[in-house]
Amino acid sequence: MTEQQPERSAPELRDYVRILSLRKWTAIFVALIVVGGVMYLSFQQRRVYQSEARVLPVAATNGVSSTGQPLQGKVDLATEAVVAESDAVAALAAAQPGLGLPVNSSNVQKLLRQISVAPYKSGSILIFQGVGGSAEEALNVTKAFADAYLEYRRNQNVTSLMVNSKTFATRIQDLHAEIAALGPPSSYTAVEASQAPPLEAELATAIASKAQYDTAIQAIKGSSGAILKEPQLPSKPIRPNHIRDAILAVIVGLVLGFAAAFARDYVDDSLRGVEDVERQSGATLVGVIPHVPGASDGGKRKEKDGERTDAAFLVAEEDSKAPATEAYRTLRTNLLFMAATGPLKVLTITSPLQGEGKSTTAANLGAVLAQAGQRVLLVGADLRRPTVHRFFNLSNRIGLSGVLSGQAELTEAVQDPGITGLRVITSGPVPPNPAELLGSPRMKQFLVEVSKVADWVLLDGPPVLGLADALVLSSLADGTIMVVNEATNRRILAHARDQLGKVQTRTVGAVLNNFGPTFSYYYSDYYMYSGYYQEASKEAEPSADKISRRERKRRAKSVVDPTGFVPAVNGTAPVGSDENGAAEGSSTPTSGAPADTPVTVDDFFS
Repeated sequence: MTEQQPERSAPELRDYVRILSLRKWTAIFVALIVVGGVMYLSFQQRRVYQSEARVLPVAATNGVSSTGQPLQGKVDLATEAVVAESDAVAALAAAQPGLGLPVNSSNVQKLLRQISVAPYKSGSILIFQGVGGSAEEALNVTKAFADAYLEYRRNQNVTSLMVNSKTFATRIQDLHAEIAALGPPSSYTAVEASQAPPLEAELATAIASKAQYDTAIQAIKGSSGAILKEPQLPSKPIRPNHIRDAILAVIVGLVLGFAAAFARDYVDDSLRGVEDVERQSGATLVGVIPHVPGASDGGKRKEKDGERTDAAFLVAEEDSKAPATEAYRTLRTNLLFMAATGPLKVLTITSPLQGEGKSTTAANLGAVLAQAGQRVLLVGADLRRPTVHRFFNLSNRIGLSGVLSGQAELTEAVQDPGITGLRVITSGPVPPNPAELLGSPRMKQFLVEVSKVADWVLLDGPPVLGLADALVLSSLADGTIMVVNEATNRRILAHARDQLGKVQTRTVGAVLNNFGPTFSYYYSDYYMYSGYYQEASKEAEPSADKISRRERKRRAKSVVDPTGFVPAVNGTAPVGSDENGAAEGSSTPTSGAPADTPVTVDDFFS
């Protein structure tokens, strides 16, 4: 039964750093695209210059003083800013000498788009900011609007005063007419004598008032304006600002690059770290096997009976100091500790999908267990795609399928690969009913018999998904090891875990296979330790070790007779060398010991 794994801990800072380390090219690519695009647009922009003027606003005139000075009310800066950006002011600005544009609606609207007026942050001052495609245009627009605003306000105040001045002028004319109608003072009647003084007094008052308004009008017309700071010719454009654009582009590019890196990592369904492997597989990670360069081509070419045959790469036997060999020894140690705490003799080795390295793990694990003095029986239980025999260059003519179908005895199928303590039963010819054979009572009896004479029975099983064979086989074993390639999909591994859980399989551990530098940031500790053995693997091995391996291979080949058959180790039956299971010289296997003869240790490990 699979064990429930603890929830994954919250990400730490180093997890984010590792994600950025893995996805750095994504972040860099996005950042470069953003920076490149922004800078391209920056250099494509039309240059814009800006000039600024500070203007003291003109308040509305409410009347005149006794001395003829205009009386002004309180200034509302917000209102004055709106007035400065009005169509009327823009029409006056267009006619200013600096611009000299025809006064029409299009020019008025264009000028309004080039000016901005706002109250100063402190004080009763208006800020005029004009822009243009050249420094001169920006200066002229700013000055034209400042002058036009002052002219507009002066005209309004003058108009207001002139209305009152004309009113008094009209009244003066009327009074003169009335006084003239009375005639000379010497001819005044009593009534006229009483009317003349008030008319003369009113006339004097009207003349004085009109003079006050005329004086105020002249004072307003003669004013030089209230521009506190004249606009200056700008020395450089305000847009585009390439330095500012570059800084903003880098900041935005980095933010978007980091976001893209984390987004890509989030949608990535590959395995991420030890905790992820353990959670998705439902078992503890008991081994991390690094990539084996010598096996990159799928195997080596070996001699057999004077012919060249393909043989898979057995790193535990070929290179004892390789990092992968050390990793298999670590896996061996973990399994030995597990076996000491509970029954763990029959072990199924499977994987979610084909090609993840389960057969490679089974063969190398069998080799390192045998090197530790254990009696190991490696069984090719993948009856659909036989593989185990390729690692040892053995015959696949008689194997497990023949034993389970009753066409061969158990002792006939056992082969010696030339490694002390290790015996191999290959898969045999592909049967038409693999799942039925693996789930038959004969398979259960087979496991009972071999578990009595071997310390470890390693079953190289088929993949879990897509087939029922692995589920049947795992239910018969004491435990199951899930071999996972580093590039395995998380959903696939979780689905395989669920399938094994349905048959209450005891998944004792998971093995991460084909581990390489590309994914090292998730498993940095494992990769660091494996690196300690890298230099040692490059050193030349002692010649005695080489001779020992050659001798073992020579002895394994020396049992081949001229007919092409290899006698079983107990000498009871020949085993053909046809890898695909075709008979050589005989259509049926030679019968061996009687079926009721007990299998002994000597039958296997003599």
